Amino acid sequence: MRDAAGNTTTVRLSYHLVSSHVPGVVVTPDPGTDPNPRPGDDPLNPKPRPVDPTTPPRVDPDGTQHAVIEDEMRVKVKDGAQLTLADARSLMERRYAFTPEGGGAVTELKLTLADGAGSPVSVIDLGRPGAWRITYKVADASGNTITVNLRYVVVTDAPTVTPMPDPERPGVGPGGQPLPPGETNVDPETGLTHTVVTDHVVTRTSDLLLTPEAMAEFISARYDLAPGSSGGGTAPLSVVLTAASARARASTAAFSGITASEVRLFNAAGAPALVIDCSEPGVWYAEQVFSDSFGDTTTLKLTYELREGNVQGGISDGGNGGSNGGTGNVSVSEAGPLTGDGSGLGRSRWASAIHQLPQTGGILGPCPLHIMFVLIMVLSGAYTLMRLRQESSGREERRRHDAEWEEFRREAVR
Repeated sequence: MRDAAGNTTTVRLSYHLVSSHVPGVVVTPDPGTDPNPRPGDDPLNPKPRPVDPTTPPRVDPDGTQHAVIEDEMRVKVKDGAQLTLADARSLMERRYAFTPEGGGAVTELKLTLADGAGSPVSVIDLGRPGAWRITYKVADASGNTITVNLRYVVVTDAPTVTPMPDPERPGVGPGGQPLPPGETNVDPETGLTHTVVTDHVVTRTSDLLLTPEAMAEFISARYDLAPGSSGGGTAPLSVVLTAASARARASTAAFSGITASEVRLFNAAGAPALVIDCSEPGVWYAEQVFSDSFGDTTTLKLTYELREGNVQGGISDGGNGGSNGGTGNVSVSEAGPLTGDGSGLGRSRWASAIHQLPQTGGILGPCPLHIMFVLIMVLSGAYTLMRLRQESSGREERRRHDAEWEEFRREAVR
């Protein structure tokens, strides 16, 4: 390096490559705890695999080498359970096999527990989601050390969203199985799980304007919510709302530990919308987020498709067709979320109306053909009555004309 006056400093660095002498590490994950299983590996029967240090080993002046390994595992929440220091030692000895150079055994130098912020703890709470750190350091007979930093993430499943079956038509339409997650993310810092599920509803056009509150009522009547396994709740939950309670539901409304956000509406281009205009055919989207008491979330992305005329039956294909490119059920609805006066429908009426065929309604039911047939009958009857009156009037006129002609003929003869 040279300064403005021409003074120079030359740095001569000797870079020595030496063989690694730190103990090798082989990890055998417990079944179902590996967040990143290798391709072809069975998550429930994982195979042992070597783990390399995060960075090259540090070489001390005495020639000993020291390396660090970063690893992660995930376990489900267990109510009231804890992981003690003794449990952690048993875990590390079971999970990791150390292979010192030249053979021999390793000696434990350190075992500590810490929370996500790095503060020391005496036990790990398994009763709630969270991220913890187990630090395990061992040395071989020559003084070479390996430190394992295991991120121990306690997780729960996000709430499940299950379409309601139609009680009046078993086996027809969606229902019975939770919507499969199209996207799942686990926050490594908190252990919280965030999933996205999609569904697709087809219904016929009407004169309604569908507000977010009305869509919230529709979603509440169409779906069952339940905490995920070991989630923030104890039993499946059926959410049933009247129109009034749907309007009152906001981000703070809780149902046995599950909270529902406000509904957001979007048009076909993905732009936010204030209402859904049900009078024209088209595709709209609705989103609502459900959270359990821990903070795990499931986002429902609903495609709401409007078609003219009759919609054939209720179907559920359980495959692709969800909103925004996701996967989801496709079901057919002959009923909108609100009646004409804006009043709500109960769960049983919703479940029936969602899959009601237009042909099965009353004479003035939802099918426009019924009204057309009635109008044809009325017009036909009116036309028939008019023709009968015209014919009756014509016969009367002919009789009067014949009588006058007969009278004229008699006068002419006299």
